[in-house]
Amino acid sequence: DATEVLLRSDIKTLFRDNLIQSLDVPLTGRAVARILHGIQSPVYSYELWKDHSLWGKRNDIAFKDIESLTNIMLKEKLLTN
Repeated sequence: DATEVLLRSDIKTLFRDNLIQSLDVPLTGRAVARILHGIQSPVYSYELWKDHSLWGKRNDIAFKDIESLTNIMLKEKLLTN
């Protein structure tokens, strides 16, 4: 559906994001869900992410759904690289 298409696009954007790559930590489904829900953590702090266009953008989608889809996409990405 349209929501999943938009969510997949946002997740792909995070896969390529310079800020993510600069942190030098593995990206996980949980981390992506935290970013898209605007939930800070020691690595993904509010101060660092507050101005990012995707910070808190998808808090209308269940955290677990974002986490699950991201994990699927990460596995797909590993298989194609």
